[in-house]
Amino acid sequence: MRPYPSWELEETLFGRSVVGVDEVGRGAVAGPLVVCALRFNNFPEVTWRDSKQMSPLQRRSVFSNIVENSHFGIGLAAPWDIDRLGINFCLRKAAEEALGQVPLEDAMVVFDGKKPLTTKVPAYQCMIKGDTLLPSVAAASVVAKVIRDEIMVCLDSVLPGYGFSAHKGYGTPKHFEAIECLGVTAQHRRSFLRKVLEQALF
Repeated sequence: MRPYPSWELEETLFGRSVVGVDEVGRGAVAGPLVVCALRFNNFPEVTWRDSKQMSPLQRRSVFSNIVENSHFGIGLAAPWDIDRLGINFCLRKAAEEALGQVPLEDAMVVFDGKKPLTTKVPAYQCMIKGDTLLPSVAAASVVAKVIRDEIMVCLDSVLPGYGFSAHKGYGTPKHFEAIECLGVTAQHRRSFLRKVLEQALF
């Protein structure tokens, strides 16, 4: 198992507070895109990792500790907006919404990955595997994941039969089978499903 992300590395690389930014749901075929921007105001012992390296139970167990010690913002993009405006536009707008809820003074905004989600911030850097190396980025990934998963569980109760609680809106075989049987809902990204729709539904 990799070591936990390191406060020391954040300090060494940036020498100031970090606002971590990460997104969840970029590749899903249903449900919202969620972006979290997060800045710690206290620096607790790091007991979290990149959300993809944690189980749902592990993410829930650290969620309260993260949010109680940080300022965080959430930006959302609905499926119909993704269809209408495109995923890249929605990523940028959701990131700007999330960052608008967090104090950015004297901080470095760090985006996970190769490209910034937005450049409308005082100072930023991009970091490949930032969510595995930096506590602030890893925490943003956890918060975004927990919130999006809860949304998908709620959608499962509203739209039963699609299995949203299990696959969280991603394109699994069972999800595609449900779409073939039950049809497409407003929570599905038709632009992402176009090939499936053409092959299986029309």
